[in-house]
Amino acid sequence: MGTLESVFSHFNVIAAAVVAAAVITAAVVTAAAVTATALAAAAVDIAIITIAVITVTVVTVTTVAAAVE
Repeated sequence: MGTLESVFSHFNVIAAAVVAAAVITAAVVTAAAVTATALAAAAVDIAIITIAVITVTVVTVTTVAAAVE
C-alpha cells in the first residue's frame, strides 16, 4: 500500500508542477499581449504625430508660397 501512496504522491507533485507551469505560461502570454498592445498604441501615436507634422509643414509651405506670390 505504501508503494501505491508513493505513486499517487508523485502524481500530485507532477500535477502541481503542470499547474504551476500553466500559470507561469499564462502570465508570460498575458504580459506579451499587453506589451504588444502598448507597442501598437505607441505606433499609432507616432503615425498620428507624423501626419500632424506633415500637415503643418504642407500648410506652412503653402501659406509661404501664397504670400510670396
